[in-house]
Amino acid sequence: MSRKLTTSLGLFALLALAVPITWAAVSGGTGGTDPNVGTDPALVNESEMPEAQPELGPINVPLQDALYRSGLNPRTLAAAGVTPAQVAAMCTALRAGLAEVQPILDAADAGVSGGRRSVGRLSRLVRSGKATAEQVQELASCKAACQAAIAERKTCMNSFRTTALAGLSEAQRNALRNIRRNSEWKVPVPYRVVNRTPEQWMELEEFLDVERIETRWGHDVPAEVVTVLAEARSNQRFAAAKTALETNLAAVKAAANASIRD
Repeated sequence: MSRKLTTSLGLFALLALAVPITWAAVSGGTGGTDPNVGTDPALVNESEMPEAQPELGPINVPLQDALYRSGLNPRTLAAAGVTPAQVAAMCTALRAGLAEVQPILDAADAGVSGGRRSVGRLSRLVRSGKATAEQVQELASCKAACQAAIAERKTCMNSFRTTALAGLSEAQRNALRNIRRNSEWKVPVPYRVVNRTPEQWMELEEFLDVERIETRWGHDVPAEVVTVLAEARSNQRFAAAKTALETNLAAVKAAANASIRD
């Protein structure tokens, strides 16, 4: 028998063996690694079956949007010491006020979006020197209308935030205000509960980056960086926010996820 024929027969034999094995795996036979595959569900031990998870309704998008646009996401809420029960109460209060405020907010959003497009289009015409006198006047009107829509939107968001924070303690409200005020700085949330000068914020951002990079590469962190960061972390408000975030984030996330659903 030639070598080529022998090789062909060998490959055919391997394929013949592989097909039944593959089919058994696909068809859910008992040869798989899962002992329950292909088994009568009535014979499976109930203690081994996963617990049924409660079904949640669809997300109330306006409510979710109101929370996030107000800077009240689970991470900031947990860092401020807000409890899961308070999150649920906050969502209930916001839900009640949405019917009145949401149409105004939607109109303001549309005004801002449309106004910015018009301002952009007319500004290009003016810069090119091709705008008519009427278009120059229209540009001024569009700018004013856009600013009015921005102010209206800010009023709506302030209303949302006032309603949301009404059931919190003064310490919790202050923490959330500081976190929002300092949100432009790219540092972890617990650092934002403490107010700093712009120079101090820039130094903190830089030194946190230095610490992260030097640690990643196994290098010693410069002494000045160690000193500044140790001082920042010794602040009692930072320590309280860090502990609250680490302790409560999972529960706050769960409460928020359940509370924003219809």
